[in-house]
Amino acid sequence: MGENWRREKPFNENKLMLRQAGFGLIVFLLFIPYFKFAAFVSSIIETGTPASKMSEIRNTFHDLDLPTYDVLSPELMDLISIKVAKLKGTYSD
Repeated sequence: MGENWRREKPFNENKLMLRQAGFGLIVFLLFIPYFKFAAFVSSIIETGTPASKMSEIRNTFHDLDLPTYDVLSPELMDLISIKVAKLKGTYSD
């Protein structure tokens, strides 16, 4: 049954992947001017980023005209993220 008895064209995965990547790039380029803020900045502490660098990271976002947004105050969100990182074992400082 390995024969192509319906005479269908073979499926080309590479062509589909290139089409999807191109679509993703177009969407990204179209929406880049619409980024107005950086949300949940404290969450990067949970990935292993040192908590001592958070003020530097927030300043970098502000320099890029992207105000940072956290649900609570930045200091409190940092403390919550530090606790989560310690529980995950990814905390470094």
